[in-house]
Amino acid sequence: MAVFDLLNSARTRLGAKWCVVLLLLPEVAFGVFWFGARAAAVIGLAVAVCVVASVAPRVLAGEPYRFFNVGTLITGLLLGLTLSVDTPFYMIIFGGLVAEIAGKWAVPIVNRPLFNPAALGRAAIALLEVIEPPLIADTLSGASPLMVQAGGQPAPSFIYALLLGFTKGAIGETSAVILLICGYLMMRFVVVKRAAVFASIATTAILVTALPASAQVVGHAPWVMNPVVYLLGGSTLFFAFFFITEPLTTPASRLGGVVFGTGVAGVGVLGRLYTDIPGCEMWGVLLMNALTPRIDETVAVLRRAGKFSGFAKAAPRSFAMVTDFYADPPTEEAKEIPDDTHSQALNALHMGMERRPFSVLRETLKDRGPGDVASEVQVSRLAGCGGAHFPVAQKWSLIMDQAPERKRVLVVNGQEGETDSFKDRFLMGFAPQLVVEGASLAAFAIEASTVKIVIGPGMTAENEAMEEAIEDLGRQFSKLPFTVELVVGPGLYISGEESALISFLEGERGEPRKRPPFPAQSGVDGEPTLVHNVETVAWLPTLLKGGGRRFLERGPPKLVSVSGDVLRPNVFVVSAATTVEEAVALGGGFSGAGAVQAFAIGGPSGGFLPASAGSLRLCETDLREAGAGLGSGSLRVIGERSCLLTEFGKTIDFLSRQSCGRCAPCRVGSGVLGELCQRLRRGDGDEGCLTEIGEVATAMASASFCGLGQAAPRQLRSIERYWPNLLARHHGENGCERCRQAA
Repeated sequence: MAVFDLLNSARTRLGAKWCVVLLLLPEVAFGVFWFGARAAAVIGLAVAVCVVASVAPRVLAGEPYRFFNVGTLITGLLLGLTLSVDTPFYMIIFGGLVAEIAGKWAVPIVNRPLFNPAALGRAAIALLEVIEPPLIADTLSGASPLMVQAGGQPAPSFIYALLLGFTKGAIGETSAVILLICGYLMMRFVVVKRAAVFASIATTAILVTALPASAQVVGHAPWVMNPVVYLLGGSTLFFAFFFITEPLTTPASRLGGVVFGTGVAGVGVLGRLYTDIPGCEMWGVLLMNALTPRIDETVAVLRRAGKFSGFAKAAPRSFAMVTDFYADPPTEEAKEIPDDTHSQALNALHMGMERRPFSVLRETLKDRGPGDVASEVQVSRLAGCGGAHFPVAQKWSLIMDQAPERKRVLVVNGQEGETDSFKDRFLMGFAPQLVVEGASLAAFAIEASTVKIVIGPGMTAENEAMEEAIEDLGRQFSKLPFTVELVVGPGLYISGEESALISFLEGERGEPRKRPPFPAQSGVDGEPTLVHNVETVAWLPTLLKGGGRRFLERGPPKLVSVSGDVLRPNVFVVSAATTVEEAVALGGGFSGAGAVQAFAIGGPSGGFLPASAGSLRLCETDLREAGAGLGSGSLRVIGERSCLLTEFGKTIDFLSRQSCGRCAPCRVGSGVLGELCQRLRRGDGDEGCLTEIGEVATAMASASFCGLGQAAPRQLRSIERYWPNLLARHHGENGCERCRQAA
């Protein structure tokens, strides 16, 4: 549906956090509409206190700061929405300070916040409310619009009070209709941990139905024993949609999510039915937050023992099933992959080194200094594997030139937004400890204080594998000079650009920034920042184990994602001497009908090469001379039944959706190029259309702000270079036969 497509596009562009803000705004609007200016004051004060509490320490320390951090905004909104309009302002101030300062303090044992910040702030207000008995009925009750009644009064009108919510309660819980709509959108477009939500709602309904009433129910009205009324009229749904799904303080696995949601619901229902303690759902969230590290640890033990493996972790069986942007459903023959396909790539990554996890890191921390690591990397001539191929040693030297007292940040990008590439996903899924060890070695070399590994939003199994590897690192090394955290990124192609990714990590919209300053000078939160690709850091253990000289003599090696019309799409290790034909042979050879028409190399920023380029080496120099580029290392084989203009049309449509929209040449030009390609494919084009295509492509390449727009026309230029008559034949008398067949 068009509406869902629009919402999905917004989710992709804005990211999960801003989508949460947008889904909280309807509750804010309804609360202000019904309760008036006092509701606006309560929510506004909660947000303002959280903002000041987040900014003040940085101002006092003379560090860079931003007023509008999206995480802080969410905390303030959630806190304000769980309050009554009768809450005294001094309580709101106290709760906001607790939420932003204590709630976001990283507990050393788990190296992250332990409690949901908004829930912790709300609990702090609850403790103050104990000394204000008149407030308990309306504020501390959990703000249920149906449960604040007492004395066994009859249930109010279902439509009037329950769905429309025109009864007094918490600001954010007075309209069940709005809450259900926003909750559904949260589940569909934002929430990954749906198991916790479903478990909480189901457990609540079952317990309310099965358990007998008690004397304590009188204080909440006896008709609360109706599970529909309980769910729609209480705090359960609000906490399920917006608190149980908080990523940092809830379990990572689906099994853990079920335990978490069940525990929250159990505490909430039992507390409400059998005690006089108000706000039981809130206390249930905090209790399960405290148990989350133990839940994660238990699930990890079960997973290693083979228990609940399918539910605790959905590991990919084969990368032959990975579908890139262009992929057709794999043939039955292509689904069968030899068992040693992945092990061949992993063997090359290890190159005979010990298989004991983190052995190279342990030896490096014991016997080497940061300068020794940098020297080996310089000898190896290791280049970045994200697409720019910038020398790693030179990149390290730029950040080491900054003042030593400044905190340095290492960002490892594993989002892999490029259409034909899946080698980073392979690494995080099959060799997560290698990735974490490599990131740790890089952090040690540049003396970083923080490591942020950014993973794509759809990589559920890889996310769990990486989290387990980070936990393993913490168990084996009790005192590291840096912290390692996993961050779910926006998954956009544009966020592969360094400054765009940094903007996202700072809570802003992910778009490229003007340079200078460069990330090495001012990156995440104004600190010197080094951005590497996952593959880049994954080679470091191998490099340091065998030495930089040996690494150089062997290649240096490179991972390539081979896909398209090949028998066995997969990840393979090549060197600069490997030819295009040899890489295709690693994938089992050409599997399409007819013959090879072209090779798409380097993804959207690369280009098309003809079948005659099979002898070309997979090195950046040779590919650039031929009008392409290796990029992050992707090779897609295209058979002669495909139309290259159609292939370019898919690419430009992809880039149009991925554009950040900052500059007109990219924002407008990509859309215009896509429409012109459509006209040619429909047979509606003419000579003027061809001229316009050339003009738009030139404008994009020369005037776009960043590499996305600048590289967008490269596939078109390669078509003009190697297939000069291809565009012209689309507006001829008969048009393009391949496009007609496809239609």
